[in-house]
Amino acid sequence: MEMTVDIGKDVHFDLLKLAKSEDKPLDVMAIEMLSLGVRVHQASLNKDASFNENALTDEDKLRNILKMTLQNQQLISEVLGMVFDKDRSKMGAYDLDTALVFSEKMAENKIKGREML
Repeated sequence: MEMTVDIGKDVHFDLLKLAKSEDKPLDVMAIEMLSLGVRVHQASLNKDASFNENALTDEDKLRNILKMTLQNQQLISEVLGMVFDKDRSKMGAYDLDTALVFSEKMAENKIKGREML
C-alpha cells in the first residue's frame, strides 16, 4: 500500500539522521517509526482499559488500610513487649497491656476530637 505523508523539515531531518545511524533507507526508517507509533498507541489504549479493570474499589482500599493498620498494631505490640519499661512510660502505664489500652483510648479520643487522656 502506498501513502503520501506530509511531514515537517524537523521530522524529515530526524528520520534522516536515524536512518543514517541505523544504516537503513529513509523510507524503511519512516515505515518502522510509523509502525512503532501505532503499537505504542494501541498499547496505551490497552493499558487504560486494563487499568480501569484493575482499579481498586473504595472497599478494597479501606480493607488494605485496615490490614496495614492491624499489621502495624501487631508489630508494635511485639516490639513493645520486648522493650517495655514501666519506669519510663509517659502514659503512666505499668505494663504493656495497659499501655496498649491507653493508646487505643487516646486514638479514639483524638478521632472524636477530644483532648488526650
